[in-house]
Amino acid sequence: MNLDLEELTPHRIAAWALLGLGALAALYLIFHAIPLLLWVAITVGPAVWVYLDAEKRNNDRALLWGLLCLASNVLGLIIYLIARPEIGASLCPSCSAALQSHWVACPHCGRALHSLTQ
Repeated sequence: MNLDLEELTPHRIAAWALLGLGALAALYLIFHAIPLLLWVAITVGPAVWVYLDAEKRNNDRALLWGLLCLASNVLGLIIYLIARPEIGASLCPSCSAALQSHWVACPHCGRALHSLTQ
């Protein structure tokens, strides 16, 4: 390959340098930024879902559930899925806490629930 020195103008050198920088930026994006974003989504995603689900179920400790899942990821998610109240659970007429069907009294405010179960 013959290299003609007259073809190496400063503009061409700058263009090739910018092309090389663009290629390096693309490689950086592929090998660093995208895996980082995936890692953040895998770590933060379940914690956000747990928080929103606990809020939807009127859980007083929704933020703590979200933080537990953020700190322990899959383990926190499994613990939450086991401990969360049923979606069809009724609400206490006094304090609006989620209730389970077999409870006789509200564990939060103590109101008797016999009228709800009959």
